[in-house]
Amino acid sequence: MATSQSVLHHDVLLSNYVQHWTPPQKEDGIDWYLHDELFPVVPVDKASNVFKVINQATFMQTARAIVGAKGDVSTVQAYYDPEGNYVVRPYALDGVIDYRERAIADDVAMYEQLNTDLPMTVLENSLETDAYAEILTQANLGSNFEVCGADDMFDNYATMSGNPLLYIRKKCEKVMNVTGRKPKLVIFDRLVLRALKFHPAVQMIAPVHTVPAGLQEITLKMIEEKLADVLNPGSLRVAHFRYDASSVPKAQNVLAPKSAIGPNLIIV
Repeated sequence: MATSQSVLHHDVLLSNYVQHWTPPQKEDGIDWYLHDELFPVVPVDKASNVFKVINQATFMQTARAIVGAKGDVSTVQAYYDPEGNYVVRPYALDGVIDYRERAIADDVAMYEQLNTDLPMTVLENSLETDAYAEILTQANLGSNFEVCGADDMFDNYATMSGNPLLYIRKKCEKVMNVTGRKPKLVIFDRLVLRALKFHPAVQMIAPVHTVPAGLQEITLKMIEEKLADVLNPGSLRVAHFRYDASSVPKAQNVLAPKSAIGPNLIIV
């Protein structure tokens, strides 16, 4: 008579394998966190202060530079705006390591590592959502905020006049007209990229056209090349970041990941 399996084997926790998820990294080829590029860090030594603002007109002014008949010379001067100010916003999270729990935990549970890494990841998530919330607040943008017209919607494939690439070009040209420089960032969600790639006007830039139409692949490189005169290489960034707004852990099958940037297009 064969010995039953339950007698021969009792399930135990594997010591060499644990399944868990971590945010994608740059080396994965995915832009997960972009907050540090949207808001570069400026080192300061005080929690609040003011700073000088030199008006852009200072370096865009013209003057009669020809010396007059009597040797008179035009005078130019710098223009200053009212001083700017800042107040730092402290961020902090606690990761609790309970030594009794550590003594109980199996090594494979990575108790100390998780409770060290987790606050850092949640902090990154919070910085990312706060960055988009700040930059997408209409009051902060003033005239630089625009609601896209129906014909210009990237997923309006029936429009006879809309062209997402022309729309992006016009906005980049606006940035260049004000700053004199090409934008350093053009950010949109990966679902916006999907809508853009299959727009009939965008499909026309493909070097090979398929039958039926719409099957040709449009790459970021192709889009950047089409916008090369108004956009620096590598400026197009696809936002992949997702977060769950609940602070309570959920089962994998009920997670509701949300995009922090949503359907918006950000040009910096």
